[in-house]
Amino acid sequence: GGNIQKVILFREMHKAKKLLVFCEPSWNLDIKSREMVYGTILELRDKGTSIIMISTDTEEVIALSDRAAVMYQGRIAGFLEGDAINSYNIGRLMLGITGKTM
Repeated sequence: GGNIQKVILFREMHKAKKLLVFCEPSWNLDIKSREMVYGTILELRDKGTSIIMISTDTEEVIALSDRAAVMYQGRIAGFLEGDAINSYNIGRLMLGITGKTM
């Protein structure tokens, strides 16, 4: 699944120099296609392309993010970095609970 998404991704990947914005990059993809898209995003990052990813899939955010901004009621509730990007901390911020992260 996701042949159109894959074609667009590879087309844009060859054009990208500095910045790419992804919105729900693995939405409605099968597991194999999802892994290919994730690999491509990480490859772009490793080549120096800045990636902005908007996603409601917390596992996707955890797997692909170096930094994450989490929203609650239309506003940024907090920022997470490194090991702090986990389901517990994301969930707390999504519920508007701020304070110490784990």
